[in-house]
Amino acid sequence: MVDKSFSPEELARARAALQRVTARASSISGSEFELALAGIAALTDNGHTFLLSGAWPLRYNRIPLRFIALSDGLFVGSADAVNADLVGARVERIERRSWRDLLRADARYQGGAPGWREQFAYFFVESPEVLHAAGIARESDRVRIRIRLPNGRRVTRTIMAQRDPNAPGGIEALLPPDRLIELSRRDGSMLASAAPLYLQEPNHYFRSARLPEEGGYYIQLRFNSDFGDEEITPFVDAVVADLTSSPVDTVIVDLRFDMGGDLNTTRQLMLDLVTLVGAQGRVYAITSGRTFSAGIASLGYLEQAGGDRVVIVGVPVGDRLEFWAETDTIDLPDIGSTFMYATERHNYMTGCQEEDCHGSIRRHPIRVQTLAPDIEARLTSTDVRSSRDPAIEAIMQDLETRRAAR
Repeated sequence: MVDKSFSPEELARARAALQRVTARASSISGSEFELALAGIAALTDNGHTFLLSGAWPLRYNRIPLRFIALSDGLFVGSADAVNADLVGARVERIERRSWRDLLRADARYQGGAPGWREQFAYFFVESPEVLHAAGIARESDRVRIRIRLPNGRRVTRTIMAQRDPNAPGGIEALLPPDRLIELSRRDGSMLASAAPLYLQEPNHYFRSARLPEEGGYYIQLRFNSDFGDEEITPFVDAVVADLTSSPVDTVIVDLRFDMGGDLNTTRQLMLDLVTLVGAQGRVYAITSGRTFSAGIASLGYLEQAGGDRVVIVGVPVGDRLEFWAETDTIDLPDIGSTFMYATERHNYMTGCQEEDCHGSIRRHPIRVQTLAPDIEARLTSTDVRSSRDPAIEAIMQDLETRRAAR
């Protein structure tokens, strides 16, 4: 077994499950077969080990609604012209299942922490073909949805599905953009036209800005490696030069969209930031369930270097402090899918000195007790509609309180 995250017990269950589905392969649909394989990958409950559900829109049908999960429920983020009246509405039931029920069902096919799994659940619930294969939808070409409109009126509607000609391929199937970023690119979505800072420039992966009113500096990482035409090392060098030449006492590091990449690209920046803000300065880190892999490592280095001078704001990151990563892929040409497997251990509690640990972590250990938020800041539908950023607001409130106490 090339994936190292399976325990002996999980591996035995996986082999037995593979034998069962192989024996049934000729009598089940392609979507049922693929879900069965996804379920085998999910047995290890490791976020880096999964069948690539981001590619499902390339092979299976999809309704013309794009959902968005917020702290107060599941909402219609955007829709086609026929269903435009549903934008901003809360989804109460899909095929008589609540959003919580659907998340539990999807967890059979996607391992990892809840915040990480949630972003891939869209590909599950937006495809009647997939829901039918999972035994949830009665028909494979439509779903019945009960929705509460913003005015409080309830609507039940049957939504037809078809293949999506604009389905993402390539890297966006492997690393789908956060649904908020995806919706910020769409006209007629539930996002207000004046996007808050964290949603601006949706096609850029590394961003920085001075915050004159707050007297601080904002760094946003949406990835930890070169991406497209953007190179991360020159970006990091420019940030350090800027902070060195014009110091500030507050830096905000926004990692809420950071799915990972190469942890070595940002390690030194994270170790240096606490020094760059000065002896009385603070570094705030914003996190979400999408903060994953090298994004978590970046946060770990920052927390380790700064201790109580680092304040984590948001919701829990997308993985535990011990996980298996350093992934590679195996293509499954018969079904057109891809399996992602993990080969090396990461442990950010112990420093990970075992032989099977990732070499960069062994050489540059992370030892932290927790990366849980110090200040919780959850995004609601009201925040989205009004272009508010509760994480930045929480940081501004904390700064005001600290300054008043001096």
